[in-house]
Amino acid sequence: MMASAETERSPEVVAHHSSDFLRLTTQDAPRVTRHFLVRVSGAQPPSKKSVEVEMTARISASWTPKNPEHAARPWLHARLSMGEEERDGDELLILERNPVSQQVLEVRAASFSRCMLNEVCEWEVPLELELQTQVVEGSVTLSWNVEVAARVVDASKVPEGFTVELLSL
Repeated sequence: MMASAETERSPEVVAHHSSDFLRLTTQDAPRVTRHFLVRVSGAQPPSKKSVEVEMTARISASWTPKNPEHAARPWLHARLSMGEEERDGDELLILERNPVSQQVLEVRAASFSRCMLNEVCEWEVPLELELQTQVVEGSVTLSWNVEVAARVVDASKVPEGFTVELLSL
C-alpha cells in the first residue's frame, strides 16, 4: 500500500475476479478495455476514516505469430486507472513465442480516499489492454486475475461490517 509505515492500518479485506480467455489480433482487434467497479462499504459505527485501495491485475499472455519463422516480437501494454489524482499502473511486456508456457504481466493501481465508512465508496476502474500492431501479424490469447485489497487507515482491526467488492461491468 502507499502510505507511510508509521500510520496504523487495519488488516486487508480482499476481493477477486478471474476472466475467461480473450484473443487480440494484430489485424482486427488490437485493443480492449474491461471495466471494474470497486465498492467499499459498511463500517460501524459510522466514521470518516481514510481507506487505502490497491488493485492488481495479473495478465497471462500467450503469443502466436501468424508465421512461426518471423522473429519480430510485439509488445502488450496494460493500464489500470483509478482516477485523475490517484496512482495509476502502466506496464509493458515484450511477447515471446513460447507454445509451452504463458508470460505474465502485472499492473497495479492505488487510491487513497476519505469516505464515510457507513456509506458506499466506489471507484470505476478500466483495465486497458493493447497489442502492438504493424510489427508482425499474429494473435495473443489473454486471461487475467484481478485482486483488490482495501484497508482502513488509523484502525488496528477491520471495522465491523467493512466489506470490499470487485464487480466486472
